[in-house]
Amino acid sequence: ATTASESKLGDLTLKEPQLELAYSGLRAAAARLADAEARLARTQVRAPFSGLILQADIDAGQFVSAGMTLGVVYANDAVEITVPLQTSDAALVPDLWIPGFVEATASIQFGNQTFTWTGHVDRIAPTLDPATRTIGAIVRIPNPSIPAGSEGPPLLVGAFAEVTLKGITGAPYFAIPASALRADDQVWVVK
Repeated sequence: ATTASESKLGDLTLKEPQLELAYSGLRAAAARLADAEARLARTQVRAPFSGLILQADIDAGQFVSAGMTLGVVYANDAVEITVPLQTSDAALVPDLWIPGFVEATASIQFGNQTFTWTGHVDRIAPTLDPATRTIGAIVRIPNPSIPAGSEGPPLLVGAFAEVTLKGITGAPYFAIPASALRADDQVWVVK
């Protein structure tokens, strides 16, 4: 029979405590590696759309925290233009409230040429603008990189554009001076 001291001596000769310590260190290193790989996977920021970086607010190697603004990215498959409409003008656009139904064109001056893109009213802002009391019609221009029917500059974000909505045409509307308006909102017409 072996004594307890001989058994301990046998373990030391086989280096079992050292092996167990090494395996423990290996398991801890593997756990740290898995944690580091998980953290690295979370450091990649991806937009859920194809776009262009307009502004980057961070540099390589910089530490960021949750909720921090990293930059500004614009989608490059379409441009949206908010068109402020007076309620009286909005009344002249039939079916304005139906998404995608009203055709629109956006034009910009570039040098001495005018370039035009076609699109549609995508949606209406849910509230009136509190400062101007206007309705915000959001016009969506697909494929802003090429003007309709020609080669030219892209429709750049931030450019001033003139937007035309397809409304009522040929209707009997006339502008009159306020002095021509009579009581009960009537106008006298001479035949």
